[in-house]
Amino acid sequence: MEIQPFNIIATILITIIIIAVSISLIISIGYDVKSTIPAQFQNAYKGFLRAIFAGAPFDPCEAMDGRQISIQEFQNFLQSMAADSCTNKTYTVTLSTSYTKDDMVQIAKITNIAKQGELIYFRSSEPLGVGGLIIQGNPGEFPLKLWDTINIWRAGEPDPDILIKISVQGCDPYDKDCDISCSFKKGICDRECYKNNKKFDVPCDFDCVDANKDGKINALDLDGVCSLDCYNDHADPQRAYDPDCVFKFRGQVDDICDPDTNGVRDSICDPDCAKQNGVCDFDCNGIVSAGNPLGLKDADCYVCDKKCNGFCSAACDVFDEDPDCPDGFKDWNVLSECCGNHMCGEQEDCQNCPSDCPPIGLSCENFGRSCCPVAKDVDDYGCSGIKNLAEDAACGCDSQCTIGMNCTMQHCCKVGKFWDGSKCSDKADVLIVALKANMKKVYSDSQIQTLESKIAEFTQALASEGLGAQLLYLDEDKTSSIIATKVSSPSDWQNIDGILEQLIAKMKSKYIIILGGYDRFPQAPEIGTGGMAYTDDFYGDTTGDSIPDISVGRIPDPTGGSIDLFMNAFNTMLEVWTCQALLTRRQPMLAKVTGAVLVNASLGCYLGMVAPVLHVFTTNHSSN
Repeated sequence: MEIQPFNIIATILITIIIIAVSISLIISIGYDVKSTIPAQFQNAYKGFLRAIFAGAPFDPCEAMDGRQISIQEFQNFLQSMAADSCTNKTYTVTLSTSYTKDDMVQIAKITNIAKQGELIYFRSSEPLGVGGLIIQGNPGEFPLKLWDTINIWRAGEPDPDILIKISVQGCDPYDKDCDISCSFKKGICDRECYKNNKKFDVPCDFDCVDANKDGKINALDLDGVCSLDCYNDHADPQRAYDPDCVFKFRGQVDDICDPDTNGVRDSICDPDCAKQNGVCDFDCNGIVSAGNPLGLKDADCYVCDKKCNGFCSAACDVFDEDPDCPDGFKDWNVLSECCGNHMCGEQEDCQNCPSDCPPIGLSCENFGRSCCPVAKDVDDYGCSGIKNLAEDAACGCDSQCTIGMNCTMQHCCKVGKFWDGSKCSDKADVLIVALKANMKKVYSDSQIQTLESKIAEFTQALASEGLGAQLLYLDEDKTSSIIATKVSSPSDWQNIDGILEQLIAKMKSKYIIILGGYDRFPQAPEIGTGGMAYTDDFYGDTTGDSIPDISVGRIPDPTGGSIDLFMNAFNTMLEVWTCQALLTRRQPMLAKVTGAVLVNASLGCYLGMVAPVLHVFTTNHSSN
């Protein structure tokens, strides 16, 4: 049997790749190959990695960046950093457990870092250059706590130290401290903050008061503990209040009526709530009882307030359009989620409902976090511990970048610049445009985010071939940051054309890809020999002669929208682009090895992919 040269070469290449990947994995978990592999092989190995992976070996720290990590992952992280297996940058992770000082010494011994734990420093803040571990953590027994978000980096000469600094304090309900952040963690009660007749100046913790864990507060939660932090006249997270405190002070008029008691039945009438103040205390029913010793009656319970406040009166009907019950009163416990009721609902976050997420008038910044619901380390309110990112750093939202920067194509760039797939630039060869207001009429935020991630893959592929690309919503502020204006009338093609003309000149664009059908992005009318027609050509005309100067394409979607259509279109374009790159850039290098095999495979790939995508770039459509 004759052995084909191509099969032999392919086998050799695959074997070398397996060896290279294996060595990368060994390095990534902390082993030192420098002392065991001859220098000549090291150089050949590094050169081969650059040829295969474009100079970017696997970074184990990058894989955990922005995530909540386990104990084992934390150990691997520190070991990889000590072995210099991570790129020289600052990483951000969230801890899934608390660590004492002794725990950190034990981890240092297990991972063989910081001279087996002898070089761990808890009070120093500056690098010492001794190969140590410097922790700027919490005071007391636990320098690092559950849900702490920490920054980790290396610095110092001659032997870099590993530095850990808390960027956002977490919450450990099992230590002996009262952690304020626990009050904002759903499902967590820090018992050190919940003591009878004690006040710790923290928000009332719903999970501590909810004694029977049924997800609501009422008379069944009387447990003999009156937390004075829960007796107030302002809103608390999750509309928390303590019925034990209301019972304790039920005979006093002290001008404290907790708005979180609005519409709640707890068998206790608060005389301060019985006044007309917009808070309905159902237990003030006009009947003398143990819970209502004065026999007070609250008139607020019989008026439809038409406000989003977690209460719907029996007086509300469909015509009142009360946000808590837009279809009118059904039952006391039948309420609709609305923004403004001091409850951060499942579909709400710090972006679409900042008044409730976080609650009680706070913001992510109050907790040292940034508002970014798409972040990998996002909490219940859409807040992220990742912030103050430098230029070129990967991001999810503007708020994660340093002041004066925007998050463009998932990377921080200075205002006026954008990520072209490989760097921040003021030039975009390919301009991908859409109108956010029209897109949101048929697509959810999560669908739009999914599409944006796929477009980021596409721009990355273009960048690998030297083409800069950028997605811009013409009616959003990021467009204004580039040309000091944006689309104000999403249905006016002339308004859109004026914005595009400025962007094309500013960004030196050569191609335009429009996202959406004609309901999402209108065309320009033109009169031809066949009557009225509509076209995208005018969007590519930069000289005013009605002839397009740059190429314009469109990915149309149906009237009702189809996110799958967009995803399939970009997937197909990615595959086409990969085939094209294989035929052009990579063919000369590999043709000597594979001969006609590569060409035939590439042509088959290219011709098989190009047909489905041809319909995507259609610019002229008649009115009928």
